[in-house]
Amino acid sequence: RTVVDEFAAQGGRELLITGGEPFLHPDLGAIVGYGAERVPVVILTNAMVFDKGRRRQSLEAMDRERVTLQVSLDSAGPALHDRQRGAGSHARALAGIGLAKQLGFRVRVAATLWEDELTSVDRLHAALTNLGVAPEDRLIRPVAAEGFADVGLHISLDTVEPEPTIAVDGAWWHPVAVTNPHLKIADSPLPLADVLDVIRDVLDVQVAGAAEGREVFRCT
Repeated sequence: RTVVDEFAAQGGRELLITGGEPFLHPDLGAIVGYGAERVPVVILTNAMVFDKGRRRQSLEAMDRERVTLQVSLDSAGPALHDRQRGAGSHARALAGIGLAKQLGFRVRVAATLWEDELTSVDRLHAALTNLGVAPEDRLIRPVAAEGFADVGLHISLDTVEPEPTIAVDGAWWHPVAVTNPHLKIADSPLPLADVLDVIRDVLDVQVAGAAEGREVFRCT
């Protein structure tokens, strides 16, 4: 709650909740409810686990005007998505998108593609149109060379714009790099003002030269 309060006080415009899978957290409903009272919330989800039981109840209780679901969907058909996220995950993600839209939620879709798979983008856009996902709610990005990926877009302070990321054990420059010690900003997530000051200082140093070569690897 302290992070949310400080974020709102700093003028934060959108709070992203990610994981792991946020809907596996037993207190997600309370966390989202508290956050949504103060700032719009986006939940980054695989859309596979909120179709029944307490998770379904938690989803249905969320404020449609203040909560957006961003679903990972990497391909129009199952082959690529299932290869990256597990057998059967494509069908379950589609079902989750359908349920979320049926319940009245705004749904964004984020796709992560290897460079040699970019030719499939047109098919993905066509599928998203059929699903009723608006063009402005589609995010297609390359694989980042972080985590288990040893190839892809290089992530560093100089190559991506910051998306401040808070976890129990610290703060990071960007959510895709929370396993990268070189992008850890602070060992403590609080006070949030100090974390944001570090980011501003780094950006001030970079602005003269490195900013021209910085790319944006957005998570939303």
